[in-house]
Amino acid sequence: MLKFSDKDLKEIFALFSSSTIYELKQIYNKNDNLYFENENLNDEYELVSVKREFALDALRSVLYWLNKKGYSLYKNSNNDKLDWVKTNLFINV
Repeated sequence: MLKFSDKDLKEIFALFSSSTIYELKQIYNKNDNLYFENENLNDEYELVSVKREFALDALRSVLYWLNKKGYSLYKNSNNDKLDWVKTNLFINV
């Protein structure tokens, strides 16, 4: 069973709200204002996107986080190491 710390939740939220490779680099840069550990989990967040974009943002953030933590997905005895997530789900700008 996965257990999530506040640090994990901050990282997942930051990933959720970062759809580009540039933003991805910012959330892992300790000197950047968007560094994920600066997130306040008690702040409110208002969605302003269409449901399709919300679903893609959620999926991208969770798959990237799982890959970063070393998890893989298995289906029908096939192992997907999720290496493709960064290059295929984030916008390269």
